[in-house]
Amino acid sequence: LPSTWSSFLLDLARASFIHVLHTIWMGRNVPRCWMVATSETELLIISRFRVQLKIMRAPRCRLVLWKTPPIWWHKVNMGGSVVNNIAACGGIFRDHLGNHVGSFSQNLGMVSVLHAELMAIILALELAATHAWMNIWVESDSITALGAFDNCFSRGLTIVHSHIFREGNTCANRFANHCHEVENSEWWDTLPLFLRDQFLYDKMGLPCYRID
Repeated sequence: LPSTWSSFLLDLARASFIHVLHTIWMGRNVPRCWMVATSETELLIISRFRVQLKIMRAPRCRLVLWKTPPIWWHKVNMGGSVVNNIAACGGIFRDHLGNHVGSFSQNLGMVSVLHAELMAIILALELAATHAWMNIWVESDSITALGAFDNCFSRGLTIVHSHIFREGNTCANRFANHCHEVENSEWWDTLPLFLRDQFLYDKMGLPCYRID
């Protein structure tokens, strides 16, 4: 056999010689190969053996970066979580310098993930109005929940919204997961200890990466 062939092609040739007596069976049960030929010559030879190639899409790496809001604005990231059929939600408010100005979490009982995501937005807007944060940027990793609020009454708030991948919404999701450990709701004026590492990561503008 030619020494220039790849190990995959050599294995294919050997297998063909070993199983030559099973030609009929092989014709009825076409083998699938998950490896892609490295050259046009190899692709031609492989096609002669009637091997069906399954081309796999290479993973895509996306940079996910949390951004601060404009001056005079507050940004709230929120998320929902369901563990053992019990839902919770949480969120974090930050100013234009990326500073923590408040955060919340609430246990919601037995509801769906979408319900939890919607409740997170409702609670965020209620809390923003309570604190007179009238220019609010709502950011969530749920496109469906954001879309549901496009035409909602905003209680006088000036609102913009954006979607961010879960990898960039870690702070909010930690609050949602935390509330599975409590019965009702919580509000923090100061940053809780369990969030300090990820909070500083966002504030320094360090990116996360999403593989899909």
